[in-house]
Amino acid sequence: SFWRAFSEATNAIQQGAFRRGANMGMMYIHHPDILKFLHAKEDLTQFTNYNISVKVTDEWMDGFVRDADGPHVVHNPRTGREYVLPRDLDVWSYDLRSLIPVQRGPDGQLVVAGKEGDDAPALPLSVPVYTKREIWEIVVRNAHRTGEPGVVFIDRINEHNPTPHVGRIEATNPCGEQPLLPYEACNLGSISLGQFVTNPCTPQADIDWDRLRECAHVATRFLDNVIDANNYPLPQIEQMCKANRKIGLGVMGFADALFKLGVRYSSEEGIAWGERLMHFVNDEAHNCSESLARERGCFPNWQGSTWDTQHHRPMRNAAATTVAPTGTISIIAGCSGGIEPLFSLAFFRNVLKGQENGKKPMVEINPIFEAVARQHEFYSEGLMDQIARDGTLAHISEVPEDARQVFVCAHDISPDWHVRMQAAFQAHCDSSISKTINFPHDATAQDVDMIYRLAYTLRCKGVTVYRDGCRSEQPMALKENRTAPASAPSGPAAQPAVQNAANPAGTSKPEPAKE
Repeated sequence: SFWRAFSEATNAIQQGAFRRGANMGMMYIHHPDILKFLHAKEDLTQFTNYNISVKVTDEWMDGFVRDADGPHVVHNPRTGREYVLPRDLDVWSYDLRSLIPVQRGPDGQLVVAGKEGDDAPALPLSVPVYTKREIWEIVVRNAHRTGEPGVVFIDRINEHNPTPHVGRIEATNPCGEQPLLPYEACNLGSISLGQFVTNPCTPQADIDWDRLRECAHVATRFLDNVIDANNYPLPQIEQMCKANRKIGLGVMGFADALFKLGVRYSSEEGIAWGERLMHFVNDEAHNCSESLARERGCFPNWQGSTWDTQHHRPMRNAAATTVAPTGTISIIAGCSGGIEPLFSLAFFRNVLKGQENGKKPMVEINPIFEAVARQHEFYSEGLMDQIARDGTLAHISEVPEDARQVFVCAHDISPDWHVRMQAAFQAHCDSSISKTINFPHDATAQDVDMIYRLAYTLRCKGVTVYRDGCRSEQPMALKENRTAPASAPSGPAAQPAVQNAANPAGTSKPEPAKE
């Protein structure tokens, strides 16, 4: 009931009359209410201003891998008592009294515990209860069907919490890229990587590293200034933001940069470029933050932070880098969103409910591809129409093979490459990555299961999936689907990319504000 109240309140607060508000809802997988949480958004008319993700601990995940068919144990967060979930629970009406209290027997097996204060002997567990596998399958099945919930590996997030002495991180912003303590706020900006490619679309293409370094330093200083220039709605927010001074310098236009470099997104070279670029931006953001610390002072919570105790490095900002979805700013900047591949080289962008007003959807063609097509004389209106219809060059014979290899889009990239790219960026990022793992419409729940497990293996902090067309509304569509309404999950999960209808509620999503 409180969740519904928050969601409805958000309906009344729109950003600029067009952008809906966005919330993130997260729950531990071992919380007693987990069944209610996992089923709450099966009705897609409910909680439309929320992205949701399940917080999975390393202990639970390791136990699931080791013994998936063992009972799923939940914990009362107030008392620490453990329970199992009977299979005959009414998902919508059960409460703590409906659960079976358990404890560990001498042999380590679960047994039924007496009520608190009851000295009755423990009894063997004899009724059917939910197993870890069944809970995991609910997560996977719903993610396959609607894009939610995303999965957040919460212990991974806290391993990299720069201020553990201040508190434990329990949630992220709505798109999953910014893990935050209570009362902290996002302060994000992104560099358009495609702008730093020299000799684009030639064998001599490279990155202007000196110019990228300068941009990273200017952007870091700018974001640090925002902390002091900002007007804060609550004193608690001002105090926390100024005490930790977290900023999130990220990147967008990564797909554009790969096009200009002549590198395929789903390739070892593409993964290497992703890691190299993020490593560079991350290092330079830290170098600038250290310089600012010597000039202006460390963030007030520096003493006792990991920058003090582990790195022994003065730092102006507790965290300096993140990768946001950049849904709106990438449109303004005319570049690809975040680290996502393009949805299509030509597509119809469904915005502001244009179809409902009788207006034709906007057709967009990637300018890099268009320039190459014109230069090599294979451009035609018919070709653009076919690309907008198919979403891929893979089977279009009039496009040269070398162009087909480089200009790949979301439909050409298998989900495992998406996860590997996310992991490459995560390796050199203070916060987290807003990234959606895209699936074709005919992907199975088993495919989603494999990707969630792979994300854990590759030490991602979270993961969000989106199966093309799994919602009736998504912000981009190919020609045959252009009458679809205009919104979908976004990403941590969290996981989102406006570019391809991304992250479901939270870590991804119907479309809360992505920026």
